[in-house]
Parts: sequence; C-alpha cells; structure tokens
Amino acid sequence: MAPVHNSLTVLLALFIVYAHSRPSDAAEQVLTITTQSGAKMRSLLSGDTDGALANLILLPGGNGKLIISGKGEIKKMSNNFVVRTRAQLADAKFLTAVVDAPFDRRSKKGLLGGFRASEEHASDLATIARKLTQLNGKPVVVVGTSRGTVSAANLAARAPNGVVSAAVLTSSLVGKSKAGASLLDLQLTEIKVPVLFVHNQNDGCKHTRLKDVKPVVAQMKKGGVATDLILVTSKAKKSKPCKALSPHGFLGIEDKVVGEIVSWIKNIL
Repeated sequence: MAPVHNSLTVLLALFIVYAHSRPSDAAEQVLTITTQSGAKMRSLLSGDTDGALANLILLPGGNGKLIISGKGEIKKMSNNFVVRTRAQLADAKFLTAVVDAPFDRRSKKGLLGGFRASEEHASDLATIARKLTQLNGKPVVVVGTSRGTVSAANLAARAPNGVVSAAVLTSSLVGKSKAGASLLDLQLTEIKVPVLFVHNQNDGCKHTRLKDVKPVVAQMKKGGVATDLILVTSKAKKSKPCKALSPHGFLGIEDKVVGEIVSWIKNIL
C-alpha cells in the first residue's frame, strides 16, 4: 500500500488542476462559426459578455484538437495552460474564447504541419475575432501558448487593422521541429500591435528554450514592434518537459502568470 502522504499529495495535485480548470460562475457557451474556407470552427466562451473589458482568443499548443462538444465539453487537452486557466481570465473581467481546431482538421493531424503559419489559419482566427467584437464591441487580444504562439503571432501579423489589439505569447515555440512551423517562420516585424512574451526560466522543452526566445524578442523590438518580456520561475512538474503539467505549462504558478498577463493587458488597452 502506498504511504498516506503520497496519496494525499496526488489528491492535492489533482484538486489544484481541477480548480484551475473549473469554469467561472458565468455559464460557458459554445460558439460555432463557418470560416471563409467553409470549415466549421467551435470555441468555448467563458465570462460575462457585456461586462468584459476585452475579448481573449485562447490558443492551445500541440495539435490544437480539443474536440469541444456541442454541450461545451472539452474532450482533449483540458490541462493545457490556456485551457485550464480560462476561468481565472474570465474572473478578471475578460470574455475568453478557447478555440478548437476546425472540423475538417479533426481527423487529420490537427494544426500540425505548416497550417498554424498559413494565411488560411490567420483568416479563420480573424473571423472569430470579428465575431467576438460583434458580441460586445470590445477589443480582442490573442493569447497563445507553446505551439499556439505560432497561431497567435500569425493572426497578429496578418490581421487587418483593428481586428486584434494585442498578442500574448507564453512558452513561445521558436525551435525547429518536424511537427510544424515556429515563430521563425513568420514575418514577426509585420505585427503592428503590442506583444507580450511570458516565459519560464526553467522551461525544459527543447523547442521553447529561453536562450532562443530572447533573440526573437530583440529582433522584434529592433523592427519596431512594441514588445515586452516577463520572466517567471518554477520547478514543479508532473509531465514531460514539453507537456502542460511542467514548467513549460507554468504548473504551480498559474496565479502569478495569469496576474502578469491580466495586468499587462489592462495597462495597454
């Protein structure tokens, strides 16, 4: 039989993950749209639509396939950083939209390959951004984590003026991999809105090393992009280095990271 204290530790860890995954008091709603390419995309909305300060598009990493059901159940990747902290962001007076992969990519490799850096993907996300603005007239900030930072930066670089007001890139993907594009495949100096990088100094994922992120930040600043970098530190891990429950996914410091993001967004809007 396992020692009692080990069992309690596991239960506590599960409770922490559950607590950060719970929706806010406001009921969550499913938003399904048809993109210009004809594909359907589903997002899960959390927060007070009318009382929101801004709308946040939340883009998870990996293959991007959350498989959100029509009832609002997230069947995959529920532990992803931007997914499990959506309630905290909603409680900070934002309307959040966790975005799933388009229906026509659910049976494929999702958003892997070069799709995250494509014009089609940016156009799909811009459609969601416009829909959110139609709901309440509030500005849109795109927030991506890990491989989701490629989607977020792609939208920020390609979207027409006024569609997106800022971008937040957490655990940014800059290392080359066979699975898909990185930030280095984008025209980052085309971004005309403020950008915040948030990075864990102990991120052990080989594709998101801080030493590789810093030159990208410097390049963007030199190119005239209003860019900030916030560094945090943690060591807690319950998964592999590139997975969500590790320093890469800000395990154990969710409150601090969310607080930094919220403060930055409120300051620039």
